[in-house]
Amino acid sequence: MRSWSRVLSTLAFGLAPALGLSQADLLAPLKAGGYRTASVRTQQVRAALVIAEVALSLVLLVTAGLMLRSLSELQRVDVGFRRDGLLTFNVALPRAKYDSSQLVSGFYRKAFERFRALQGVDAVGAVNLLPLAADGASGFSFQIVGRPPFESADRPSAEFLEATPDYFRAMGIPLLHGRSFTDGDGPMAPPVIIISKRMADRFSSGGDPVGAALSLPGNPTSYNIIGVVGDVHTQDVDKPDKWQGQMYLANDQLPSTFMTIIVRSQGPSTGHG
Repeated sequence: MRSWSRVLSTLAFGLAPALGLSQADLLAPLKAGGYRTASVRTQQVRAALVIAEVALSLVLLVTAGLMLRSLSELQRVDVGFRRDGLLTFNVALPRAKYDSSQLVSGFYRKAFERFRALQGVDAVGAVNLLPLAADGASGFSFQIVGRPPFESADRPSAEFLEATPDYFRAMGIPLLHGRSFTDGDGPMAPPVIIISKRMADRFSSGGDPVGAALSLPGNPTSYNIIGVVGDVHTQDVDKPDKWQGQMYLANDQLPSTFMTIIVRSQGPSTGHG
């Protein structure tokens, strides 16, 4: 409603001078006589300018209406996470100082503890790539352990991500089956993975894949599926997703020095730094 009000107000102020000119008595200079007599040519130019201004205003009105309609439709697209109350910012740890997985994991744990201690903070998590930013994402095909391999033409692929235990709660991504990551999913624990619903449907033909295992090309490690979460929109909302879902590895088992920290607060404001 605010956007419509602003557009209508702008057009009203823009049309007022044009409408005023359109109602002016263009023959007044002729009636006055003397040097104030305007030529027919001048009257025609003025009339043409008035018509052009009114036409341009109408074009702007139609364009603004179409833009607002498109914006309204895009805002109704389900991106798979809650956009209210989010603060996100990138962290790039210097590899020379954080040269081990223990140091990287320790940094994030301490950072999360400090954020959770702040008033109004509901959840804190991190991921290596936020939703709606799939241009920089990596996608991998996967294989179900113990089943025949997919045919080359029908081989599925999913976006490959790394996430911390509270990432899904911080983003408002629903947990549909199984469990999320915990602090116990560390480097010495069995490798685990969480997949999205779209990937789960492709993986298990609509069944519950929790408890099954998958493998990645060129990687001998088998990952136990511990949970299924909701799908998120990986690219701009006006583009179709190029991946068949998402798969999340525990960051403690595959630490990354570059992550985006997500802080969910009780306030309505959102931001990115």
